[in-house]
Amino acid sequence: MEPIHGHIKHHRRILASEDDVISSMPENVVTNILDRLPIQDAVRTSILSRTWRFKWTMLTQLVFDTKKYYDERNISRLLLQLKGPITKFVLCIPDDKVLDVMDIYHWVMFLSGKGIQEFTLINEHETLVRLPTHLFSCMELKHLKLVNCSISLAPTFSGFPHLLTLDLFRVTFESGNCGQLITQCPLLENLKVGYHHDLSGNVKLVEIAKLKNLRVLSLPLCKLDCTEITHSIIHQIGSYFPRLQELSLDLRNCKFPQEWHDRKLLLLNVFPSLKTLKFSEINVGNLTEVLSAYKMICGSPNLRTLYMTVASTQASLPYVFRSTDSNQKTYRGLQLRDVVFRSCRGSLREVSLIKYLLDCTPLLKKMVIHSDSSMMSDEKLVFATTLLKLSRASRTAKVDLL
Repeated sequence: MEPIHGHIKHHRRILASEDDVISSMPENVVTNILDRLPIQDAVRTSILSRTWRFKWTMLTQLVFDTKKYYDERNISRLLLQLKGPITKFVLCIPDDKVLDVMDIYHWVMFLSGKGIQEFTLINEHETLVRLPTHLFSCMELKHLKLVNCSISLAPTFSGFPHLLTLDLFRVTFESGNCGQLITQCPLLENLKVGYHHDLSGNVKLVEIAKLKNLRVLSLPLCKLDCTEITHSIIHQIGSYFPRLQELSLDLRNCKFPQEWHDRKLLLLNVFPSLKTLKFSEINVGNLTEVLSAYKMICGSPNLRTLYMTVASTQASLPYVFRSTDSNQKTYRGLQLRDVVFRSCRGSLREVSLIKYLLDCTPLLKKMVIHSDSSMMSDEKLVFATTLLKLSRASRTAKVDLL
C-alpha cells in the first residue's frame, strides 16, 4: 500500500505546483484571459479558488450583446466592482428590450472616468437613445460607434485627440453637426457615416479633407454640401484622400447632371491607392449615375474588390451600356479580382455593365451576382443563360448567380 500512498502524494505535489503557476500569473496575463471570455464565464471564475475569487474584478473589456440576456441592474453592479481601467464597452439594445435612459447616463458618466478607449452603442429600437454630453469627456477614445442615437455636442468639446475610428449610423445631432465632430478628430483613419434623413447639416468635403490619415471612408453622397455630384466633386474626393484604400458611397437621393453622358470625361488615376470600392443603392436606370460609377472604377488603377447594390426603385430605360461609350481599350488592364453585385434584376444595363467588367478584368477570380428576391423563376433562368454567353478576359474567372 505504501507505493500507492507515495504516488498519491507525488500527484498532489504536481497539482499544487501547477496551481501555483496559474495563481502566480502576472495580472496583465490574467486580465487578458478574462477579457477573452464572455462576461458570465469571467465572473464564474470566482468559484475556482480563493485566489481567483476576485480576479474577475480586473476585467477591462465589457461586451453586452443580443446573444445572451443581460439585466441593467447587473451592469450597474458590475461596473461599480471593477477595480482598474475599462478600455472597451459594447452595449447592444435589442428591439424587445427597454432600458432606462438614466441608467445609460450613469454608465457613460462612469466610463468617462475609467480611461475608455472603445465605446459602441447599437440601439435596435426605432426610438433614438439620447446620449449624455459626458461622452465628449472621454479623451482616451480610439474607437466610437453609435447606431440610432441622439447626441448634443458639448460647447466645451475640443475634440477626440486619439480617435482612429468613427462610425455613425442613424445619428441625430441636437446641437452642432456631424462636420464639427469629424474635424476635431485629427488622427482619424476610418470614417463611416450612414444614411439618415435627419442627419443635421450636410457634410462638407473641405472639412473631411483635414483628415490626412484617412484610409477608409463611407458616406451618403446626398449629404455632401453640393447640389449635384459632378465630375469635379469626384476629383476632389480623390485629390483630398490620395491614401484612401476603401471607399463606400451611398447613392440614394443623389442628383447627377444629365450632361455627363455627353462628355468624354475620364478620371484617370483619381484614386491611386484604392483597393476596395462599394456602391450602394445605385440606380442602373439612371445613365449618368451608372457612368459616374464606371468612371470611378476606371480611375482606380489598383482596385481589387468591387461591390455594387442595385436600388430597389429604378427607371426603365431602353439603353444598353456599350463599350463604345468610352475608350474601352484604355481599361483592359483593370486589376479587379473580386466583384459582387446585389439585388440584380437582369436588366439590360446590369447585363451590359457586367459584360464590360468581364471584358476588362484579365485578373478576375470571382464574380458573385445575387438576384433580387422579386425575380420569377423564368426570369432567373433567362438571366443565368445570358450570363453564360458573356465572354471573359480572365480564363479562370468564376461567375456565381445566387
